[in-house]
Amino acid sequence: TTAREAGGSCGDGSSNARFVAGYVTSPAPYPLSNLNEQYNGTSWSSDTVLPVTNNNLQSNMDGSVDDCIIINGHANGTGDRNMTYVWNGSAWTSKAINSTSSSGTCTGTPTNCLSTHGSSSWYFNGSSWSSRATLNTSRSYAQHAGTSSSSVMLSGGGNGVSSTESYNGSTWTTGNSMVTAVSYAGSCGSSSTDCMVAGGYNFTTH
Repeated sequence: TTAREAGGSCGDGSSNARFVAGYVTSPAPYPLSNLNEQYNGTSWSSDTVLPVTNNNLQSNMDGSVDDCIIINGHANGTGDRNMTYVWNGSAWTSKAINSTSSSGTCTGTPTNCLSTHGSSSWYFNGSSWSSRATLNTSRSYAQHAGTSSSSVMLSGGGNGVSSTESYNGSTWTTGNSMVTAVSYAGSCGSSSTDCMVAGGYNFTTH
């Protein structure tokens, strides 16, 4: 119901989706939002707002609109945030926090989640975070698809990273490069071998 960018999203996209927080695209100075909205295939409706205003969120792209996790983010004027919130369909619950960051990625579910930022990756089991293997190439604003044990990082980074990396639950392996390096794109997929990327910014045009 309100135009926003850089929020968090989850759901299948076509008839069941959720978009949370971000920043309002107009008018300037583009205030942060804590709105929580669900799409049913026809229209958007508002749910309980996120307890904090935020943008550059990391959100899981797997699971239902009533079972999603929101991680970290950025608040204008105060910098990156360190937070974890889980939505259960009716309310938000604060969970254990990870390292402070924004512009990272997250894939999985609220009890089985893999998060990345820069060259680091972490795993969340629903109650606590633990460090995982280091990526071969540091990247931000990247695309992440799959599950916590079979996922792929695609492009990203302010420096135009075109490479991809797949994760098998223990290590990251560099794969084929994308045709065009992009960041801020949309991504979806069920595993490291079944995914897609759409849109984004190729460091020249959107």
